[in-house]
Amino acid sequence: MKLPADYHMHTPLCQHATGEPTEYAAHAIKLGLEEIGFSDHSPMRRDDFDNWRMRLDQLDEYVAKVRRTQIEHPSLAIKLALEVDYLPGHEEWIRDLAARYPWDYFIGSVHYVSDSWDVDNPDKLANWKVAILLKCGRSILTA
Repeated sequence: MKLPADYHMHTPLCQHATGEPTEYAAHAIKLGLEEIGFSDHSPMRRDDFDNWRMRLDQLDEYVAKVRRTQIEHPSLAIKLALEVDYLPGHEEWIRDLAARYPWDYFIGSVHYVSDSWDVDNPDKLANWKVAILLKCGRSILTA
C-alpha cells in the first residue's frame, strides 16, 4: 500500500520539533514515502510575537536546510513550504513572505484571532474559558 505524503513537518527552528530535515527524509524513505514537505511556522515581523515559530533571521537557514536535504535525498520528493498564520491586518506580511522564495505551498492556519489571542495555546485555555463565560453572561463563580 502506498503511503500518502506528509506535508506538515516542522524543524527545530520552530522550537517544538526535534531532528533535522535530513533525518526526517531518511526516515520517510525507510517508511516507503515518496514525498514529504517541510512547513515550519513562518516568522512574524516581530520575533517576540510568540515562542513557537522560527525567527525572521532564521528564514534563510530554514530554506538552506530543506534545499540541502533535497540534494542529500534525491529519491524523495521534498517540498519547501511554510505554515502561515492568518491574522487580520497581516496580509501584506504574508505577501512579503510569499515573494521571498519559490515556495511549493503554504499551509494556512488560524492559531490567533487577534495579535494577542492565540486560541490553541494550552497555557491560555483557562483565560478563554473565562472570556467565553463572561461573554455569555454567566457568572464565573457558578461555572
